[in-house]
Amino acid sequence: MDAGDTYHFLIACLAIAGVPPFAGFFSKEEILLAAYQSDKIVYGIGLFVAALTAFYMFRLYFSVFWKKEAADASHHGEGTWSMKLPLIVLAGCTVVVGFIHFGNYISSDGAPLPTHFDIRFSIAPVVSAVAGILLAAYLYKKKVIAPQNSQQHWEGCTVQHIRSFISMRYISLSRRK
Repeated sequence: MDAGDTYHFLIACLAIAGVPPFAGFFSKEEILLAAYQSDKIVYGIGLFVAALTAFYMFRLYFSVFWKKEAADASHHGEGTWSMKLPLIVLAGCTVVVGFIHFGNYISSDGAPLPTHFDIRFSIAPVVSAVAGILLAAYLYKKKVIAPQNSQQHWEGCTVQHIRSFISMRYISLSRRK
C-alpha cells in the first residue's frame, strides 16, 4: 500500500476518534459539552461512545494497514491522482478546519453562536479516545484478537444486553432524583 494512503487514513481515524487538533475533536467537544450541561448520564454515555468510536476506527486502521500478509495478486494498484487528490484535500481540511469557528458563520437566526473551549473539560473526552485507540492497538495491532475471530470474543455482549443495561441504569438513576 502507498504510504500516503496510510497517512491519509490515519488522519481520518484520528479526526473521527476526536483527537486534537483534528476537526472531529472540536465537534465532539461541543456535543459532549451540551450533553454535560443537559444530563450527566447522557454525557457519560457520550464518553463511552467516544471511546467505542476511537476503538472501531483504529480496529479498522490496524486491520487494514498493519497486517503482514502478502499482497493479493489481483490487487489493482493504488489509483491515479484523480483518486489521491481528494484524499490529500480531505486530509488537509481535517487538520485545518477544526480551528475555524463555524458558530460565527452558521446559525439558525444569523447571529453568532457562542462556543466555549475549556482545557479542563477536554481531558475526559481525550482520555476516552486514547483508551479506545490503545485497546484497539493492543487487540488488533498486536494480534491478540484476529479481526476475523472478533465475533467469538464478543458473543456474550449483544446489543440487547447493552440496551437493557443502559435503560435500567438510567431509569433507576432518574427515579432517585
